[in-house]
Amino acid sequence: MAGLLAAQALSTHVDHVTVIERDVPGNKPEPRKGAPQGRHIHALLARGARILERLLPGLQDNLGAAGAPLVDWIGDSCVSNQFGAMPRFTSDLRTRACSRPLLEFVIRNRVLQNPRVTFQMETDAWQLVTTDDHARVIGVNLRHRATGALSTLLADLVVDASGRSSKAFEWLTALGLTPPTEQVVNSALAYASRVVRMPADFKPDFKLLIQRIRPPHGRRGGGMYLIENNTWMVTLGGAKDEQPPLDDSGFIEFARQLDPNLITPNASSSAPLLHDLLARSEPLTPIVGYQRTENRWRHFEELERMPAGFVLMGDAVCAFNPVYGQGMSTAAMGAELLQQWVADGGSAKVNGTRAFQKSLANLVRTPWLLATGEDARAVGIVDRTRAVRFNHAYIDALLGLTNSNHKICKAFLDVAHLVKPPASLFAPGIALPVLIRMVATTASKRSKPSPRPTKAEALVPIS
Repeated sequence: MAGLLAAQALSTHVDHVTVIERDVPGNKPEPRKGAPQGRHIHALLARGARILERLLPGLQDNLGAAGAPLVDWIGDSCVSNQFGAMPRFTSDLRTRACSRPLLEFVIRNRVLQNPRVTFQMETDAWQLVTTDDHARVIGVNLRHRATGALSTLLADLVVDASGRSSKAFEWLTALGLTPPTEQVVNSALAYASRVVRMPADFKPDFKLLIQRIRPPHGRRGGGMYLIENNTWMVTLGGAKDEQPPLDDSGFIEFARQLDPNLITPNASSSAPLLHDLLARSEPLTPIVGYQRTENRWRHFEELERMPAGFVLMGDAVCAFNPVYGQGMSTAAMGAELLQQWVADGGSAKVNGTRAFQKSLANLVRTPWLLATGEDARAVGIVDRTRAVRFNHAYIDALLGLTNSNHKICKAFLDVAHLVKPPASLFAPGIALPVLIRMVATTASKRSKPSPRPTKAEALVPIS
């Protein structure tokens, strides 16, 4: 996705763009080897959808014509957590709901229609081509996967959008440069998903159902998401030793064991539990697992030396736990940044590459903090600084209010959809009720007497 959007963004300011693609995409929407996470629920956040519409005008209509329903992420969603059920009301957070293969298929077809863009399929970029002093990248060496034929493609700018499997570490090391440091936060989350069809008498008033418990209250969750052709994608997830099984009976049993108190009431009725819906459904695909969900940020912006004519974006720089749905939207934000950088002549400036990577780092910092703040707690990584403890308590109190306060609910989801910055959650009209709840929660905890340990517990040494 990052490569497709980068190509479209660049085409507005350069004569020609070549996309090097390892796979051979089919002539219909279908999962491909190079995007294994595509078999699971994919959410295009509101900010990402808006950027895509600017890059590819009419894309939302294209998706609608392909069968993708329009989803209001508040009005059409039944979402429950340990605090209860979030309210439902009409909002401007609307995107087309579809599978990743359909979204990619529609976008690829649009980019293929661009006369300034060509594709070289079934091809690997295996080495950078540079000037003799390695100061500038001037192209890439290519290898055709089927024939093994070698070739060289010269370019004024090379963009690495090859995802988590990027070879940039090896390439920079071969040029005598020090590779960047990495940050990794891994919640050990695993998914299991399948596509199902609901019976003809199933007439829901929602298009998204989520049952989720945030750590430390639990590590399991699940959801079902209306996609194209009136089918539903069902994804179950669990962290550490609570990973969902891949057999039919185990899959349904895992859904049954989600907290039965997590019903999702709305103004007039209650949505059924995910397990009940799953048991009524007709499976259309096998159950497929996925475990590569760690958050990984490669800090290219910190390098003192970077060759000119070479930039990185998308998962090649910062890959997120897909459960937060930030990857595609962040890739769209990166493509928009790349477009502006080239328009401003950044690729021709001294240290222009470093400037781009620094700007990209500033852009991904917010989604990184949103994702890793949750995942760190999921695996018991607790920052003991006062500021971090305050932030965790603040977010807990804020989430506790989203179920009863429409204004706070909308503010939180605006941030989750990357439409507004996290600082907006500290606006006076939001901060005051959140702080009041924090004080009340603290007072309640202090008023409760500590439980007396049993004899067996008293004998266990505390390290």
